[in-house]
Amino acid sequence: MKRIYMAFMQKLVDSRRFLLLPLLFFCCTVSDLQANDGVAARVNGAPLTERQLKGVRNEIISGGVYHSVLSPEKEKMLRSQALDELIKRELYYQEFRRMGKEVDSEALKAAMTRTRSRFRSDKDYVDTLQNMGYTPETLQKEIEKNLIVADFVNTEIIRKSVPTEEMLLAYYEQNKKDFLRPETVKVLHILIKVDPSASTEEKEKQEKLAQDVLARAQAGEDFSALAEKYSMDDWRVKGGDLGAVHRGRLEEELETVVFSLDAGQLTGIVRTRVGYHIARVYEKIPPTQLGFEDVRDRLRKSLEERRRKEIEENLLKALKDKAKIEIY
Repeated sequence: MKRIYMAFMQKLVDSRRFLLLPLLFFCCTVSDLQANDGVAARVNGAPLTERQLKGVRNEIISGGVYHSVLSPEKEKMLRSQALDELIKRELYYQEFRRMGKEVDSEALKAAMTRTRSRFRSDKDYVDTLQNMGYTPETLQKEIEKNLIVADFVNTEIIRKSVPTEEMLLAYYEQNKKDFLRPETVKVLHILIKVDPSASTEEKEKQEKLAQDVLARAQAGEDFSALAEKYSMDDWRVKGGDLGAVHRGRLEEELETVVFSLDAGQLTGIVRTRVGYHIARVYEKIPPTQLGFEDVRDRLRKSLEERRRKEIEENLLKALKDKAKIEIY
């Protein structure tokens, strides 16, 4: 839910372009307010209608969170998420107004112009809005609220979440252990495959072949040449050279043995689910510390996302604590 909301708001902040007709969140018609069942909630007295709630619900669905036919349980969960989102946006709108800020009039004018340009004539424009229960005036109010929420998110959350260079460096220094290039080994490898469903006779035959190849490697024959001739995987064309390998890439049984060896050492026969392995470690590279410059961009992105989440959670809690929220 948070991902969808922030992606939507970031798009508004970045582009200042509003595809408004499908996303009419805030605007209320007279008919919405005439019946209690038309109001889903109130935030400090301001009504949030069922129609607005449906708009946010549809936005969540279009974001790919839900698929196919919704069960009653999922529909209930979806309604709850949509209502939380609608309340959040209304709180942001009201706080923006409380701070005495005004919408960017030029941005509002441009958004209205872009919306009108999608229609061939004024009549088409007005008729389409009317069919949806809106007027140009109520649509403008909706656009204005979207702009306000986007500006609020931009100034109070997004901008404040960007870490300074000092913050990045301090975090790096305090958490250097998290920025290590893992231990790697460079390995030559031979695989003698064994089908799990093979007969005992076939398995013994393949094991005998593996033992013969190992004996030749131990006797000093060129390992790459042996791999090209006997290995039963795609790496044989490279003489069995797997290159630099980190933990998690090899079969678990083989990995345990390989990482216990020093450069130049040869494994015995290692049995795994796919067959018999023989490997030679030709270089071992210990863990190395990544420099600040190596991780700056990744660290900035990570810290910014973390700060954004913390700032939004704290802000929303503060706004809710002092608000009167009624849910019907």
